[in-house]
Amino acid sequence: AFAPRVWQPLLAAQLPSRDAVGLSMCLQAAAHLGLQSPAIIEPLLLSLEFQLHACSPHTLSQSLWAVARLGVSPPEPWLRRWTAAARPRLSRFKPRDLSA
Repeated sequence: AFAPRVWQPLLAAQLPSRDAVGLSMCLQAAAHLGLQSPAIIEPLLLSLEFQLHACSPHTLSQSLWAVARLGVSPPEPWLRRWTAAARPRLSRFKPRDLSA
């Protein structure tokens, strides 16, 4: 209960100023901290959804890792955008990006 109360406002304050890498890092931090509150995760996913096209293969991989670690199912439009961003970059994914 303590962690979401502390982290939710901090993460929310970061959303407007974060680029794709920053949003992915916030999502990874939430995953590492076990912050599964929809009030934290949903705004992160929504903000990142519209920046997935700007992600590197590594950032795409880390974002999907965080989603899996959190045990959440992103909305279908998010998954479509992730796939659309990843497909043209597949040849640039490194083995560690694909195995994360």
